[in-house]
Amino acid sequence: MVSQVPPYIANPTDHNCRQCVYLMVLQHFLPEKEWTLVQMDAICGAEEGKWTWRYRGFIELSKLGFDVAFYTLFDTEKMLKDPKQYLAERLGVEGMEANYTHCNMQRVLEDVQEYLALPKGQIKEIRRAFTIEDMQQALAEEALICCWVNQCALEGKEGYYGHKVLVYAVDDENVHIHNPGYTKEGAAYSQNAAQKIPHQIFMQAAAPKGDGQTVGFHAIKISR
Repeated sequence: MVSQVPPYIANPTDHNCRQCVYLMVLQHFLPEKEWTLVQMDAICGAEEGKWTWRYRGFIELSKLGFDVAFYTLFDTEKMLKDPKQYLAERLGVEGMEANYTHCNMQRVLEDVQEYLALPKGQIKEIRRAFTIEDMQQALAEEALICCWVNQCALEGKEGYYGHKVLVYAVDDENVHIHNPGYTKEGAAYSQNAAQKIPHQIFMQAAAPKGDGQTVGFHAIKISR
């Protein structure tokens, strides 16, 4: 487990949660360097007004000397063969169309090809739902975790808001997170440092369909 609590970064917008989590990770592992959200935009392949996918971030983290272990139910190779059909199967037609509307899918698919060519030792996919024990194991190996959650479920509310949080500890009862939250029309929401979430609530938030099938997390640590 990490020896000290990572620095906390609040989200200045409503779409930079992944960048905020990566900035916390890099400031924790490489504190001798100066890191900014602008740099995180580049690492994540962010484009103005577009959603980001995970693959560019994985590529850039590997270049910086990190290993990534990725728990997921998503079949990257299958998506690459027929993106629209696979996304419709996984996300529904509306979800597929939303990604083609809000993402630069040509670039995403180019990133996928580059990602699949990375050395397998640096990027490891575990294609199943994750458990509390999986997070504890990753943290015991001195990784930090970027985890997808439904922010509404995390707060015990109805609705859906896909979000990323940093997990830095998991004890017998709680998951310890930095939640960068978001800022909309000048107002900050759900910006919580060192937040403790009971296991059951956290795992419900990580499984959007309520069936225990968690969307996924990726554990990031310095290569040894």
